[in-house]
Parts: sequence; structure tokens; C-alpha cells
Amino acid sequence: MLARLFALALALAVLGAAPAAASDEVRAKGSCGSGASSSLRLKPEGGAIELRFEARHGRGSPRWRVVVVQERRIVWRGRPRAHDGRVRVRRTLADLAGVDRVVVTASGPRGLRCVAAATLPG
Repeated sequence: MLARLFALALALAVLGAAPAAASDEVRAKGSCGSGASSSLRLKPEGGAIELRFEARHGRGSPRWRVVVVQERRIVWRGRPRAHDGRVRVRRTLADLAGVDRVVVTASGPRGLRCVAAATLPG
């Protein structure tokens, strides 16, 4: 199961991330089930990386479990509250040397899972 999730995240990182036209910002759509959707944005900010993740689902569960992985290391995990069917995470990550791969996994109500991945060029 974990190997499948990792393979999906890598595929999304390669195929789903597209650089924005005027900056180094990278946006990627995530993969979800049950009519949910998610998105991930990475933006270099003065020696750090600004991460914005959002998962949208019609039926709101007040709590989701969210894990942020950068370069195969968990850099944040938490249980943010959902508002109006959306859960949002904003974090500042260290800008590591070279390419930065970030995968965000969110687990919501009734086993709903969203995964979004992006790669920020070095």
C-alpha cells in the first residue's frame, strides 16, 4: 500500500506539476477519491519554500490528518480543522540544496485520501 502511494506521488510530481509563467512557483493538482479534489502550491521565498495545500470535499469532517513529506522525510504532520468543506495547510519549509520534492497526504472522513505532489527546481 505504501509503495503504491509513493509511486502515485512520484507520477504526480513528474506529470502533474507545472511551473507558473512569471515565477518559479509550482502548482499541482492532487489525486482524491469520492468527488474530492486537492491542490498544492510551492513557491520559493527568500531561502525558504512557501507551501499551500488545499483539499475540498462536500461533506465536511471537522478534522483531517495531513502529512507533509519533503525529500522522503516527514517535515510536518497535523490535524487542521476543515471549514466549509475545505482543509488548508500553509507551511514554510527549508529550501534544501538541489531539487525539492514535496508530497502532501490528507486523510479525511470515511477513509477519504488525497495526495498531491510537486517538484520545485533547484
